[in-house]
Amino acid sequence: MADLRDYKQFLRGLPPAEFTKFIVAYGGGDTHKTAESLIGWAETSGSPTEAAICQRIKLVFGVEILTSAERGELLAVEAVRLNARAADAADRSASAAEASAAEARQANETAKAALAASESNAFWTKAAVVVAVIALVISIVTAAR
Repeated sequence: MADLRDYKQFLRGLPPAEFTKFIVAYGGGDTHKTAESLIGWAETSGSPTEAAICQRIKLVFGVEILTSAERGELLAVEAVRLNARAADAADRSASAAEASAAEARQANETAKAALAASESNAFWTKAAVVVAVIALVISIVTAAR
């Protein structure tokens, strides 16, 4: 995996001995005594490209430092990948919500059917009570004769 720091951060973070090692390998030991000196020189026109400095860092230290364009491309690819994962998660969430809504509708229908059955049972219970009362009245009238 490449180091996501830019070459400026990398050079500024080097201990003096390591920076000197880099400068000697780079060939600018008399001119550049500090990271800021090298960075300032690199940012002027006619200086080596960012890619050349990154390549030299890789040769000297074995650390792959990406150019700003390469970092931007890597971050864009990662952003696309993360957006795809987020869209997939949103789709799964929507599917789960639809399934939950379908289950809720089914539960609602079951509750309506249970209520209808309960109302029907209540009707027949009332009818049975009326028949029992009529039977009781008939039995009292018959016993009184």
